[in-house]
Amino acid sequence: MKADPHPWACDLSLLYAEVWARLTRGVHDRHAPARHPTLATVSPERRPQARTVVLRAADKAAGTLDIHTDLRSARHCQRKTY
Repeated sequence: MKADPHPWACDLSLLYAEVWARLTRGVHDRHAPARHPTLATVSPERRPQARTVVLRAADKAAGTLDIHTDLRSARHCQRKTY
């Protein structure tokens, strides 16, 4: 049997740590996948809306992410707490 390539995925505390590590890397490494996440919502008309944003800060202690979009975007410079 092949070993699990992602052992952190089987333990919630390890998964939490891995997510924050990847987010932190995304802030500091412009080539990291987490640097440009895509966020999606559903409009009042029940249509999906997706936008690619830039991750500028990730504060694990506060549980916040700072994300930026283009000023011409319908949603720009919002802070979301998780």
